[in-house]
Amino acid sequence: MHFAILGPVEVTTGDGKPVRVPEARIRALLADLLAHHGQVVSADRLMEHLWGDNPPARGKAVLRSKVSQLRRVLADDDGGARITWQAPGYRIDLGTGQLDLARFEELVGRAAQSPPPRRAALLSEALRLWRGEPLPEIADQGFAAAILTRLTEQRLGAIEARLAALLEVGDDRDLIGELSQQVQDHPLRERLRMTHMRALYRAGRQADALESFQEYRRLLADELGLTPGHELSALHQAILRQEPGLSPAPAVTTGNLPHPATPLIGRDRMVEEVGDRLTTDTVVTLTGPGGVGKTRLAVEVAGSLRSQYPDGVWFIDLTALAGEQSTVDELNELIATTVEATGDCPAVPAHSSIGHRLESFLRHKRALLILDNGEHVVDAAAAVATRLARLDSDVRILTTSREPLGVPGERLVAVEPLTDADGVRLFTAHAERAGFSPGTADADALTEICRHLDGIPLALELAATRVGALGPSELARRLRERSEPPTAPRRGVPDRQRTVWNTIDWSWRLLTGPERTVLARLSPHRQPFTLAAATAIAGFADVTAGEVPELVARLTDRSLLTFDGDRYRMLNSVGQYGRDRLAESTDHATSHQRFLGHYLDLANRANLLGSGQVGWLARLDAEAGNLREAVRLAAEIGESADGMRLVNSLAWYWLLRGRLTEASAAFDRFAAEDSDAGDAAIAAAWRAGIANRRGEPGADGRAIRFDDIADPGARARARWFLAHSRLGRTDGSESRLIALTIDEGGDWERAAGHATSGYLLIDAGDLDAAHTEASKAWKAFSDLGDEWGSCTPEDVWRNWPSSTTTRRPPVGCTRRDSPSPSG
Repeated sequence: MHFAILGPVEVTTGDGKPVRVPEARIRALLADLLAHHGQVVSADRLMEHLWGDNPPARGKAVLRSKVSQLRRVLADDDGGARITWQAPGYRIDLGTGQLDLARFEELVGRAAQSPPPRRAALLSEALRLWRGEPLPEIADQGFAAAILTRLTEQRLGAIEARLAALLEVGDDRDLIGELSQQVQDHPLRERLRMTHMRALYRAGRQADALESFQEYRRLLADELGLTPGHELSALHQAILRQEPGLSPAPAVTTGNLPHPATPLIGRDRMVEEVGDRLTTDTVVTLTGPGGVGKTRLAVEVAGSLRSQYPDGVWFIDLTALAGEQSTVDELNELIATTVEATGDCPAVPAHSSIGHRLESFLRHKRALLILDNGEHVVDAAAAVATRLARLDSDVRILTTSREPLGVPGERLVAVEPLTDADGVRLFTAHAERAGFSPGTADADALTEICRHLDGIPLALELAATRVGALGPSELARRLRERSEPPTAPRRGVPDRQRTVWNTIDWSWRLLTGPERTVLARLSPHRQPFTLAAATAIAGFADVTAGEVPELVARLTDRSLLTFDGDRYRMLNSVGQYGRDRLAESTDHATSHQRFLGHYLDLANRANLLGSGQVGWLARLDAEAGNLREAVRLAAEIGESADGMRLVNSLAWYWLLRGRLTEASAAFDRFAAEDSDAGDAAIAAAWRAGIANRRGEPGADGRAIRFDDIADPGARARARWFLAHSRLGRTDGSESRLIALTIDEGGDWERAAGHATSGYLLIDAGDLDAAHTEASKAWKAFSDLGDEWGSCTPEDVWRNWPSSTTTRRPPVGCTRRDSPSPSG
C-alpha cells in the first residue's frame, strides 16, 4: 500500500486503486500515526487527539477497537505497513517508499548534499508530491496545529531551496514570475526575499530589486516591529554598489545537447544513479529494449550534470551511420563533425587523421560525450570509446545501446520499463497534450493500458495519441483483444521510432539469421520461460540445441529478452512481433508442434499425487501462462489428440488451484471423436466432474466408457473424481465408483476413495464406519506425503467423532499456503 498525507489522506494499493478508510475518527487516527511515522504516539495523546476533552468511557478499550479496525484496513498490505504497540502507545511502521512524507524528506535531504542542477531537480520531485494543504481531515483540531506548522515549514523550505538552486544554475528571467508570486504569498520570509532580489538584479532590474527590499522592510516594521537581518541588509548594500559577485557565472553553452519538449517522468532515481556512475566510471552504457527511454534518460542526465563539464556536452546520434559495416573512422568523423558544428573544435593539420583531430581536441578537457543508439555499430563504438577513455583527460562517455559495448571498465545500467503508477502518469501527460483529460473513473483502464504495453514509454506515448478518439476503456479493450501495439505516426523523430512496431523491427533487422530464428520460435511464450524450454523448442533444423543457449544470451544482450533469476521474458510487443515473423516462416508448423510437445511433456511429468506435490505446483504456477498458450495453440493448429492429453494432465492442477472456469473452457476446446478413446473417456469424466463442482448439469457416469481407459491409475482417478464431485446429489452410483476406485487404484487412489467413502457413509448415517474410512484416508495420504490429503491435523482424522455429529471430515487442505481445491 501507499500512504499520502501531503494533501488529503489517501491510501492506495500497489496498483493504484484507492483503499477506503471508514469513519472520520479512524482516518484521523491514521493521519496522526502517519504524521509521526516511525515514532510512538502515546495512548493518552491519541485519545486526546481523537476525542478532545470528552473521551468515551473505557477510553483505552475504545481506542484499541479503533486501532483494530484500522489494522483490518491494512491487513492485505504486503509492503510492510504495520501498527504495533510499544509502551506507552502505538506506532506505524512502513516499508521504503510507502509514505509520501518520508519520500519528501528523503529527497530534501539528498538535495542538500547535491550540486545546484541536481539539487533543483530533487527538490522539484519532492514538491510534486504535494497535492494541496496537508491533512485537511484534522486541520480543525487543536492537536494538529504543531503538525501542520511543521509540514508547512518543510514545504516552504523546499520551495526556497529549489528557487535558490535554480538561480545558481542561471535561470534568472524564468524565475522572476514564480518568485514574485511566492513573495506575494509569503511576504515575510527573508530567504525567499533575498532570492527574489538577486533574480531581479541579475535580470537587469536593479530598481525593482531595491524596491523589493524596501517593501520587505516596511512590512517587517509594521507587522512585527523588526528590521531586516544582517544577511539581507548586506545584499541590499551589494546591489546598491553593483558588486561583481552578484552577477551569475557564465552559463555553459558548449555542446549540442537537445532540449526535451516534455518533462521526464518516473526516472528521478535513475537520473541520480547514472549521474553518480559518471563521477567514477569513464564509460557508462544504458541498456534496455527499444522504446524504453534510454535516449531521453541520457539527455536528462547530461542536462543535470552540464555545469560539471565546462568543456562541452555533445550528443552524437549514431543512427546516422549506415550499419554494421561502419568503420571506426566513420564514427570518429561523425563525432568530430558534430563537435565542429558548434564551432568549438579547432583546426588541426590537414594530414592528421580524423581520430587524431578528435583526440587532440578532447585531450586535457573535461567533457561528456553521449553516443546514442550504438547497437548497430557496437564494434566501432567500442573501439572509439576505448581510445577516448585512455586519453589524458577527464572525458566521460555515456552510451545508449540495446547491448553492451564490452569495453574495459564499462559500467552497465539497465533501463527498466515504467511502473504502473509512473506509466499512468506518462500516459496521462501525453493524453492531456493531445487534448484529452482522463478522469478518476478511467483509472482501471489506464492501468490496464500501461500493463498491456509493458510500461514502455514509447508505446505509451503512441497509445496516448489514440485515447482522445477512442476513450481509455475502448483503447484498453482493443489492446487486450488485438495484442498489438498502436501504430500512430510520429513526426519529427527518426523513422525507426515512428511506431513500436518499427522500433522492434529496427532491432530485428540487426539480428543474425539464427538469432531471428530463435526469437521467432520462442515468441509463443506468454510468460517467462526456462533455458531448457528454449532449447527444446527452438533447437531444431538450422539451429541446433547446442547453439540455443548462446543465441538466447545474445538476444538478452540485445534487450529483446530479459533475464530474471532463472527465467527469460519477452515483452508483449516483442512477442507479438515475433509471432508475426514466425507465421511468415516455413518452419512455423514444426515450431508450434515443438512448443506444444514441450509443455505436454512437462504436464505429463508433473507429480501432483505425492511428496513432490508442492514443488510441482510451484513449477506449474510459474508456467501457467505458457501451458494456457499450449492449450490454445493445440486447438488452433488442429492437434486435438495432444490437446486432450494436455488438458487431462492438467486437470488435477486446475482443481488444486481452483481454476474451474479455465479447466472447463480447456476441455471444451477438444472433440472426443478426434482423440484416443481412452483419453476421451478420461476427459469426459473430468469435464462432468468439473461441471458438478461448478453447479452445472453434469453427468452420473453411466455413459462414460471407463473400460476404454487402459491405465488403471488414470481409470481409478477418473472414477473417483466423478463420484467425489457428485457428493450431495448422489443417485447411488457413487458407491459403486468408489468401490472400483479402491479395488483398482494405487495408493493415492485408494486414499482418495476412502476419504470420499467417509463422506458417503456420513450421508448414510453410519458414523462409526465413516470414522474408520477417514482414518484410513489420512494415514494413506500421510504415508504418501500428499499435502492436499494430509494437511488437516491428524487428530481430526484419527479422532473423528463416532457418535452424534453431522459434520463431514475435511478432505484436502484449507490452509492458505497449501494446495486447496475450490469451487
